[in-house]
Amino acid sequence: MLSNKEVTEQFEVTRFTFNNWKTTKPKLYEYLKNGDNKYDELRECKMLLEKYSKSITGEFKLEEIEYILALRLAIETLEDIENIHTIYSIAIAKEIKQNSAFVLGIYQKLANLGLIEKYLFTKRYKDLQIKLPKTKEDKQGLIKHYFKSFLIL
Repeated sequence: MLSNKEVTEQFEVTRFTFNNWKTTKPKLYEYLKNGDNKYDELRECKMLLEKYSKSITGEFKLEEIEYILALRLAIETLEDIENIHTIYSIAIAKEIKQNSAFVLGIYQKLANLGLIEKYLFTKRYKDLQIKLPKTKEDKQGLIKHYFKSFLIL
């Protein structure tokens, strides 16, 4: 728990305002007082997820990840994360006839991921969508970096 002085300095708010929030905005007041605990919990969760990601057995080929990235899937909610394989199947509906072995193989790999693995995959997917460069070599380098846990070595 942070002291009143630490809160006012860290969040650049006057003591008077902060003390006033105790009665006018009690949830905000408590959140700011206990903000350091939430940060520590978040940091621990991130560390655990990173350690977990090192235990994932890679099943995807580089070209499969490139293909998924090119689809630009809309994955926003926890339900979307859980059902990434379903969202993927909708996106590839037209491809199934022409390239069924390839696209259905990816579907199965996505469906086989556990929830935590789907979360990590989706998080990296979204992060990479923002940073994806134009050149093929740069793309492949970033994909290898972001998805190293998921790639077949």
